[in-house]
Amino acid sequence: MTRVLLIGASGMLGCSLAPMLERAGHSVFKQSRGEGYDIRLDILSDQAWVDCLHEIRPDVVVNLAAGTNVDKCELDRQFATAANLSPLITFR
Repeated sequence: MTRVLLIGASGMLGCSLAPMLERAGHSVFKQSRGEGYDIRLDILSDQAWVDCLHEIRPDVVVNLAAGTNVDKCELDRQFATAANLSPLITFR
């Protein structure tokens, strides 16, 4: 059984993907900022990523999280970069 960490599970794609992965026999750990998900993770915190990866030990990470407020992203480039270029790219 593959352990899948699904970041952004409450989004449009995540809501569809999670049940499909579960029906296919994968163990899915769902992250969202909202209540009712397996993991609440501040995706902008490097330490939160490290802690989460050590705790979950996923085989696969699917990152669907993104800053989708276009106006905010245009006004705050630092936020846009941090939210849309996940800290995961620093982990090899």
